[in-house]
Amino acid sequence: MSLLRLCRGWRDREGLAWVRRGYQQEGASLLVGDSAVLCGATQILTRCVHSLFENNNRRVSSKEAPRARQQLPDSLLPVVSIVGRPNVGKSALFNRFVKKRQAIVRDTPLGHVTRDYQEGRASVADLQFLAIDTSGLEPHYPTDSIQMRATSLTRDVLQRSDVILFLLDGRDGVLVTDENVAGWFRSSGNDIVQKIIPVVNKCESSARRDGVEAEVSRLGFDDYVAISAETGEGMADLYQSLAEKIDSIIESRIEAMASLGDEVVSERDDSVHASSFDARHPKIAIMGLTNVGKSTLMNRILGHERCITGPEPGLTRDAISTRVNFEGGTVEIIDTAGWIKKSQLKAHDDSEGAVAELTMREGKTVLRFVHIVLLLIDCTRVLRRDTGLTHAEAALAADAVAQGRALIVCLNKVDMVSSHPGQYEHIIDLVQQDLTRVTPELGQGTMIPISALQGSGVPGILPAAMAAYETWNRRIPTGKLNSWLQKESKLRFEGGGKEIGRIKYVSQVKSRPPSFVAFVSGKSSLSDATCRFLANSIRKEFNLESIPIRITVRTTRK
Repeated sequence: MSLLRLCRGWRDREGLAWVRRGYQQEGASLLVGDSAVLCGATQILTRCVHSLFENNNRRVSSKEAPRARQQLPDSLLPVVSIVGRPNVGKSALFNRFVKKRQAIVRDTPLGHVTRDYQEGRASVADLQFLAIDTSGLEPHYPTDSIQMRATSLTRDVLQRSDVILFLLDGRDGVLVTDENVAGWFRSSGNDIVQKIIPVVNKCESSARRDGVEAEVSRLGFDDYVAISAETGEGMADLYQSLAEKIDSIIESRIEAMASLGDEVVSERDDSVHASSFDARHPKIAIMGLTNVGKSTLMNRILGHERCITGPEPGLTRDAISTRVNFEGGTVEIIDTAGWIKKSQLKAHDDSEGAVAELTMREGKTVLRFVHIVLLLIDCTRVLRRDTGLTHAEAALAADAVAQGRALIVCLNKVDMVSSHPGQYEHIIDLVQQDLTRVTPELGQGTMIPISALQGSGVPGILPAAMAAYETWNRRIPTGKLNSWLQKESKLRFEGGGKEIGRIKYVSQVKSRPPSFVAFVSGKSSLSDATCRFLANSIRKEFNLESIPIRITVRTTRK
């Protein structure tokens, strides 16, 4: 059985070249860029590819050695942005590049699913770069519209991009909107046009690939790449086009690293390179209801406009992850979509709630991986309804604590109420009462009054978050715990003190959050009241505020 018969939709030479490049040198796996039908002959295909690789090893190694042997740090990776009108498959191609479903993909009537641009470390075979998924471009919209605000962010992205993939739809052909985008590119300057690679998506068949050449030429481009982001066909051609532009960039930056050392690494802002859920640095999620100012707070912390803001509720859809430098370290901040009631999902967007449901699901995923949650609350809403936390905010706080996250409450829009005497204190009391009721294991908690729009109180957020992060990671020696236990046992003679006398010793078994095991004599466990007393006493003695504490009881028979 020949190799070409095992591969569907490949042209002979490019198919063989792609398989050769995709085969890992260590022989551990086979990366197939185009959709391949192995027909139950995986072993045959592997042997054929291995033979091809061995026969061509010398030529491939000499050509691709800069990428194979030398890796650039994240801060110097070439930036490849994906740009085009709505609904052409930008997010699907981005997800293929980063090899996970990082961006929300949904075919909606209006096509505007992505609003804030997404970024992530990406690769095509051995070619590595930073991919950026941008919002659908429609430059003819009014200046105060959501689309034009997204276009403004996209313009900033293009200025720092090394390669621009101008994505078109092979099924619909070139539309007027595509012509508007092409004209917008030309009006942005020749330096932008030189970075562009026209890519025609949704070309699953060879007939469709051949039929788009005349239409692409209408836009003023002589060459193009036909792909299918959904199935992976055409990725060999895209690899070649990207390599032609990226190879020289990589080589020049490697030379700069060799001549300048580590200085060139810090040349670009770390906030550009967001790697989702990297465990090596603290991660902070900004969460809350819609329209409470989460994206405004994100922009204020970063010092520039990273997220789209406005009076419209539900602007943020994807979870936007960005790194910042703080006190010599790196902190990852994630702006999430506003939480929506299930009963309101269908009326929240033009897809009958399908996109809103995906954003809610992504928010829950973020909650599982972050370390600190900033719960943003609207002070004006607290005064208007005379309630500290809504049902959704209480559920969000309870979920964060139940999953062991440190929780900091930020009271936003305080500038709108601070001028009235006694109102701010009333807000604090209402929120604290509800917070104590829904998260008793959190203790007093930390509340920070801020104004994300004006910036008051915002400089204190990251120091408070880092203090909570250090507490969240703290380990208390067993000797100190048991010294405290002996002191408590002597002071307590009645009520809970009788049960505390049964505790033989206490040990911390893990951090993140701090978890303790109390070994008690007898067959029965401790009561819930005693466990709460024990947790609160440990919190007070060792200053473990704003984080949940776990208490587990183990009985020991005499």
